Amino acid sequence: MCVLLQDAVVNYITQDRDNKFAMHLELRMRGSAQSIELRKERMRLGFELMSADVKAQYENAKQTFKTMKMVCEGHNQEAQNILRSQPTSTDINTVATAANLVSLLCNTSQSLRVMENAEVELVVSGLNCLVEVVQGPCVGNQELLANLEDFIPALDRVIKPIPYFRPCLLHSVIEKLRKKLAAHDL
Repeated sequence: MCVLLQDAVVNYITQDRDNKFAMHLELRMRGSAQSIELRKERMRLGFELMSADVKAQYENAKQTFKTMKMVCEGHNQEAQNILRSQPTSTDINTVATAANLVSLLCNTSQSLRVMENAEVELVVSGLNCLVEVVQGPCVGNQELLANLEDFIPALDRVIKPIPYFRPCLLHSVIEKLRKKLAAHDL
């Protein structure tokens, strides 16, 4: 994303008293989280392929992660900070919501073992987004992620070798994120 467009987005968010942009991101991720929770519940009863509706919700989350990532590209610290906290009365922490969504996807080793491609792609997309929001460094976002109760254990589950798990890009993305977090002894 070009710097001028990033600046325009940050300017819009800063002046948006109703927090429409952050609320939109938040609602998309919440809808996806509900689909993930429902899928996990159904998977407890036995493996079943993802429905088209569930795949659509995963795609929504993936697009949301991509939007957040693009807004922050190039170590845009102002954008990184504003995704965590907006200067309005309704503060929406989209960085925490994104991390919680990744944590939900990776909440057990078993869930990692039975992931379909769409789920693995969503984890990779979420982690790539989170790598972008902490780079620069963005200490506020690094501290946030380091202090989220379920996030670091979720990263640990992804990093540990799991038989039959298709790691694809996950390990390199996780290592990138771990290095960024470790660089500031958080």
